Amino acid sequence: MTERVTFRASIGPESVHLGTKRPNGSQKGSQKILEQITRQPKVTIGELAAHIGISSRAIKKHLRNLKEKGNLKRIGPDRDSRWEVIS
Repeated sequence: MTERVTFRASIGPESVHLGTKRPNGSQKGSQKILEQITRQPKVTIGELAAHIGISSRAIKKHLRNLKEKGNLKRIGPDRDSRWEVIS
């Protein structure tokens, strides 16, 4: 005999929809990162995460995407480097 379990999610602004992305959330996060880097080019990933309010992992994902799109560049060695926003 097979048992079946059904989960129901509430629908509303606070609900979480697994497997879907918020289209504007990603753009807003990237924009906030670029603004912060413009103000403080030597900012760390941890500082960005704390300032913007998202995880370090999410910051790394945004940074990778921004670099791939050509909007951002890392200059210098790992310990003494800075970010450069490319317009």
